[in-house]
Amino acid sequence: MTIRQILSKSLRQIVASDPEKIRYLLFYAVIEGVLALVAPLASSFIVNAILAHATISIAVLGGVVLLIVLIVTFLQLIKEYIVEKFQQKIFVGNAVKVALSALKLRARGAVDAEKIDKYMN
Repeated sequence: MTIRQILSKSLRQIVASDPEKIRYLLFYAVIEGVLALVAPLASSFIVNAILAHATISIAVLGGVVLLIVLIVTFLQLIKEYIVEKFQQKIFVGNAVKVALSALKLRARGAVDAEKIDKYMN
């Protein structure tokens, strides 16, 4: 097996393990991307409103920009949380595999018990 095949197999296993969280992650990323594109437009509206002496309140426009920034920050936190949970799941799965293989080797006497204990600590 090539590295590409191994990586694609691992990625398919991760996606298959919890597709709902993957959909949430993609959904939040799309919303964050749209809001990231809207923020410069809102900032330019504020500058244009100041220059044109518009009747639209600058405080309202500033509030909109602040709200956009807060929503983007919140979405980034949610995405980080989801990614962290995936990393924890992968780490725990790999740790269990390593521990089980070490215990099997120890039971067979194939490896010195002190080396396994040192490796597991």
